[in-house]
Amino acid sequence: MTTYIIKTILCSGTLYLIYYLLLEKEKIHRFNRFYLVFSLIFSFIVPLIHSKTFIVERIIPKPLYMTGNTFQSSAFQSSGFQQTISSGNDYLTFTNFLLVVYISVTAFLFCRFIINIFTIYFKIRNNEKVPYKGAQLVLTDANNDPHSFLNYIFINNLDFERGVIENEIFSHELAHIKQKHSLDILFIELITIFAWVNPFLYLFRNAIQLNHEFLADDYVVETYPNKHDYQLLLVDQARKPCMLVLSSSFNYLQTKKRIVMMSKRTSLRMAILKEIAVILVVIATALLFSSKTVAQEIEKDAVVAPVKMNILYRGMANPIEISVPGITSDKVTASISNGTIKKVTNGWEVMPGDQSETIVTVLVNNKKVSEEIFRVKNVPNPVAIFAGKNEGNISKDIAIKTETLDVELKDFVWDLTFTVKSFTLFCSNEKGEYEETAKGNKITDKMKSLIADIKVGQNIVFKDIQAIGPDGRQRNLSPIVLTIR
Repeated sequence: MTTYIIKTILCSGTLYLIYYLLLEKEKIHRFNRFYLVFSLIFSFIVPLIHSKTFIVERIIPKPLYMTGNTFQSSAFQSSGFQQTISSGNDYLTFTNFLLVVYISVTAFLFCRFIINIFTIYFKIRNNEKVPYKGAQLVLTDANNDPHSFLNYIFINNLDFERGVIENEIFSHELAHIKQKHSLDILFIELITIFAWVNPFLYLFRNAIQLNHEFLADDYVVETYPNKHDYQLLLVDQARKPCMLVLSSSFNYLQTKKRIVMMSKRTSLRMAILKEIAVILVVIATALLFSSKTVAQEIEKDAVVAPVKMNILYRGMANPIEISVPGITSDKVTASISNGTIKKVTNGWEVMPGDQSETIVTVLVNNKKVSEEIFRVKNVPNPVAIFAGKNEGNISKDIAIKTETLDVELKDFVWDLTFTVKSFTLFCSNEKGEYEETAKGNKITDKMKSLIADIKVGQNIVFKDIQAIGPDGRQRNLSPIVLTIR
């Protein structure tokens, strides 16, 4: 049982880490909902699966000894056995104590859960109910924000009578009801009652609730396209309390993440790639926590691994790692078919050429042992930003105070430096249209003067932006269009 509990905790922790690293910040909320619920079930089932994985090894330079649960020294086993006999009574006493603690905490959590259910039940029974688009509005005296549970939306009766509750709020709660988010919450609450010793369950619960809000926000934004007004409404609603523990409601701590997520875009290609990657990692996790590995002899082979991805970028030193099991690094050399490769302190560096692919060949004592093909790409263009923005609105005061036009390479595997060589400011007012060009990235006094003459609602455009990256290539970047507010 102890082994099962440990494996369950480690498995759920691994699955949550996968979610945190690969999925949490992506706008693929339906897939994330399935993944989070599936991971909870998966982490309890996988440790029960028994299988064997055989690694066939043909040549090995010296005997391989496995450590841990598979093999242990006889001295260690004998010592542990004697200690168990000598302290058997103490062990049983401690086990009984842990059992009492577990039963007590579980009973407390179960009673609290039942109390919460009955609290909701009596709230529904004792208050007026009004049918609303397939759901039921429960009109209460409580001065808290609208929230939902199962097929019920709880709202303040005075707010309802005065008609001060925005349609977006009703749509948000209807989304929770139509997508049956309460079932997810009940599921995680029931699991937590009996598996409260697993600390990752609380992270899963928070992630599930936040993902519910993302799904409901998407539903509202599709219905009411004025995203900015809805975001302001979220901030206002988040200040109000919610009294029902199991309900879906507005939460101030989640509001910032929700507003940021509404502004994100995830490409279909990126979503598919991440979903496939997650599925593969989950399969690997299942093998890790359910299989027993039997090691035999293995033929030595070279290992070539990129530090970031299986891609090399032109015009920069790409770090890679090269190793051959059982062979010291001084006997290992490497060559490349397209570009140059050299050994450095922390591994190897590759400068690829102009072709779309390159082959890295590994040699031991001048004898080839392995080859690896890498794709070669150009470093992507950065994004020009002014006062941290590439588009949207900007206050005149901030625009005038901003001293530089900068560039940013988003979501790239390395932090690379780009230098702005020149750019042009274009703006217009009642007097006419104006252009001002600057060398470097500094905003000139003339540009600030032109911005100062712009009225609210008019645009400023930075165009003809030229920048040079670490590869020495000059790049023409997309313009920046900002509206003065």
